[in-house]
Amino acid sequence: MIPCGGGGLSSGISIAIKDAAPDTAVWVAEPEHFDDTRRSLIEGARVSNEPGHTSICDAILTAEPGAITFEINRKNLAGGIAVSDRATAQAMRDAMAHLKLVVEPGGCVGLAALSSGEIEANRQMLLRWCCRVAMSTSAPMPTSWLRPRRGGITRRLSGRSDMEDAEIRAALDRHWAASDANDFEAEHQIYREDAVLDYPQSGERIRGRQNIQSSRAAQAEPKALHRAAYDRHA
Repeated sequence: MIPCGGGGLSSGISIAIKDAAPDTAVWVAEPEHFDDTRRSLIEGARVSNEPGHTSICDAILTAEPGAITFEINRKNLAGGIAVSDRATAQAMRDAMAHLKLVVEPGGCVGLAALSSGEIEANRQMLLRWCCRVAMSTSAPMPTSWLRPRRGGITRRLSGRSDMEDAEIRAALDRHWAASDANDFEAEHQIYREDAVLDYPQSGERIRGRQNIQSSRAAQAEPKALHRAAYDRHA
C-alpha cells in the first residue's frame, strides 16, 4: 500500500516489487477528492481531479497522474483507495501510539487505507509489517490529532492509560514548540541517543541523536507554514 500523488513513488516501488515478487498485489492510497490515480485505473485512462477541494495531505495533492508513471501503474497496480482526512488523522494517531512515529498526513494515507477495512488484512500483521511510512519534518502537526478516539487501531489494540497518552502529548507539544522556535537542542530531546533517521527515497540513514540534530540544524527554516490549515482538522 503506497501513498500516491502523481504516481512517481508508486510506479518505482511497483517495478521493484513486481520484479522480486510478481504475485504481490500493489495498491495505492490517495486523499479523498484527490484520487485521480484510483479513478484513472478504473477508467483505463488518465483523469483529472475536480477543482475546489482541499486536504491536509498537501504533500501528495496533484491534478492528475503523470503520463509516464500512469502507464507503469496501470500495468502493476491492483487498484487504489481514497481516504478521508479524518481517517488520515486517525492513522497519524495510530502511528504515534504503536510505532512511535510522528508522520505527516501524506505519509499516513497508506496506513489509513489499510485500517479502512476495504482490503482484508490481519490487524496484527498490519502493525508488524505493513506500516512502513515515511516521516517528514516539513509540516508540523497539531498534537490534538494524536488524541485516542473511538475506533481505529488505537482503541482496538492499545491498552494505554490516559496518563501515558497525556505524557506523549506533552512531549510532542514541547517538541513542536521547540521546532517552531528553531531551538534544535530542545527539539531533539524527544529522540533516544541511539535514534536512527531513515530517508527511504534517497536511502540516507543518520545514526544518533546528535547527528540528527546537526543535520536538521543545517536545514534551518521556519516550520509553521501549514499550521492554520492543519488546525481546521484537529
